[in-house]
Amino acid sequence: MKKRLFLFWNIGKNVYYNQNCCENVFKKCSIFYTYRYGLPYIFSTQNIKYMMKFYYLFPIYYPELNNLSWNHYCLILGNRDKDEQYFYFRVALFCNSSVSELEDLINSFI
Repeated sequence: MKKRLFLFWNIGKNVYYNQNCCENVFKKCSIFYTYRYGLPYIFSTQNIKYMMKFYYLFPIYYPELNNLSWNHYCLILGNRDKDEQYFYFRVALFCNSSVSELEDLINSFI
């Protein structure tokens, strides 16, 4: 799991710095990473966007990030601002919440 999150972070970094280089960067990255690693559902266009948001929220990768799963991050990186994303990240870490508990918490504040 640690290697997967680090891979997603690196993909997000790559997309973040190259997003203005070409049109449809998310789709092109989705095709490229699906070809390279397989698993098209993991490298969908939406997940590539989440990977970029993941890098944007955490520009420095540190070990504490490994305490949550990618599903946690997908919930956190929804349509919220950066402060809310970081808040839910800290709450999920502090409470050691499951994905469903985090989802309930996020939905209770909407």
